[in-house]
This record gives sequence, C-alpha cells and structure tokens, in this order.
Amino acid sequence: MLAVATGSVHRSSSSSVVNLSLGRAIAVGSAVLAGMALVLLRRLSRSARMSKAQRHMSEWVELNMHAPTLELPPLAVSMGAEHAAICQVVESRLSNHSGKEWVLRTSQYGHGQATHPHWRVKLEVNGWIARTAEALLCPSGGCLASRLRLSSSEIILVLDAPSFGTTRALAARCGRGLLSSPQVVCPQADLGQYLQMIGNGEVSVGVRAQRLDHWLCANRTRGLQVVCAFLDFETRALGRRDQALCPMADVMRFFRYGYPSPSGCVLCVTVGLWSGELSTLELSMAFDCLPN
Repeated sequence: MLAVATGSVHRSSSSSVVNLSLGRAIAVGSAVLAGMALVLLRRLSRSARMSKAQRHMSEWVELNMHAPTLELPPLAVSMGAEHAAICQVVESRLSNHSGKEWVLRTSQYGHGQATHPHWRVKLEVNGWIARTAEALLCPSGGCLASRLRLSSSEIILVLDAPSFGTTRALAARCGRGLLSSPQVVCPQADLGQYLQMIGNGEVSVGVRAQRLDHWLCANRTRGLQVVCAFLDFETRALGRRDQALCPMADVMRFFRYGYPSPSGCVLCVTVGLWSGELSTLELSMAFDCLPN
C-alpha cells in the first residue's frame, strides 16, 4: 500500500509539473499574442489616421487646383525711380515666398467685432468710412443701395467679419438696403467665418469663399467698378511669406486692374507697418494712384 501510495504521489507530482509548465507556456503565448495584437492594432490605427489625413490633404490639394492664377499686371506708365523700387520689393516678395498658396486660410482674429484685438480702432475706422462714403457717394442724402441697384457694375468691396461691423456702419449712414445687397461683396478666406456669414439672418450680402488676391484676379475682366472699399488686412504691408500673402500686391492689383470707379471711390486700407519695411509714404506711393 505504501509503495503504491508513493508511486501514486510521484506520478501526481510529475503531472502537476507538466501542467504548470504547460500553463506557463500558454500564459506566455497568450501574452505574446496579446502584445502582437496590440502592436497590430496600433499600426492599423496609425495607418487609418494617416489614410484619413492623406484623404483630407488630397481633398485640399484638389480644391486648390481650382484657384485662379495669381498675377500682378505691369504698370501702364512709369512713375519714377522711387515707385519702381517699391514695386521691385513687392514683386520680389511674391516670387520668393516659402508658403503654399491655399485657397482658404484661417483668420488670426475672432469672429466678432468685440473679440478683435484692435476693435476700438476698428470702430473708429468703420465710422470714418461710413461718414466719408455718405459725403462722397450720397451728397444729397440719397440711398447708396438704390444707386447700386441702378448700376449693376458698381459694388462695395469689404473684408468683413461675421459681425459685419463695417457693412453695418455703412448701412447706418448710406441706407439699410445695403444689408441685403448682393453688390456688397465680402471675400472671406476663413471657411468657418464664411459659413457664419452666409448663415446670418440679418445680413444677406455677397459673401465669397475666396482670398482677396484670388477674387481680384478672378473678376478682373468683369468690368466691376468699386465705389467703396475697406481692405482690412490681418498682416503687415508686405505680408507673410509662409502663406504666400502680400497686401501691397493686392492694393496694386486693385488699381492696375481698374477696379476704382471713375466717378469716385472711397478706399481704406489697414495693414501693419514694421520697422525696416515700407513707411507710410512708401505705402501711399505704392497705391499707383498719385498722378490721379
């Protein structure tokens, strides 16, 4: 009985050792498989994210293919050496940018008047534009919106925000009809702001999902005559190389393509003037309009 019992214990111990080793092997194998599965899932997730990002990028690239060709037409007449030097600076800026010329871009400022870092100054500027437009374009107390309806080629060009601060200021002085006039044209390159603007229940004007430079080049042959323009640039006069933007080139396009109305045009431009770049005098010279 003792021998049998001993033999039985010995076999049972061996079986336990085998079962323990097998269990450890299964546990190790399961851990390895779980680790491999986790790595595979991470790779698949990363691949899915990359594929999604690549799809989005391809959509943007395809959208960008429809952008108009940016041009800066030559000046018809010579305006002296100083002006030529300024033009050379601007042309050099256009040819040596380091950024992608995307059709849309994100605004650096908020979506409303009060969120703008210079909103108090903007209120003053809006008031000046409205008063000047009233004095020049509505000298007998007429309604500017009525004038625009009688002349389909005349427009107001405004770089406005979803708050429509400038448009509202003009409407308060020159006729409420401007708030629903498609001849108040607002190029808006920020897609989020564009969607807010076209969804506004109080203001229904001609908002365009375009950068100003693209709008100027795309509409250059339509014979449009701008009676009032507020070009509120969100950058310095020579622009940003990383975004292929140059406000001074846009101002030159505005004049060289003949956008100002021959009967009179109120123009206001706001840009940053950085040390070492264009001075206020040089800025005014670059307008191409001093001989007029």
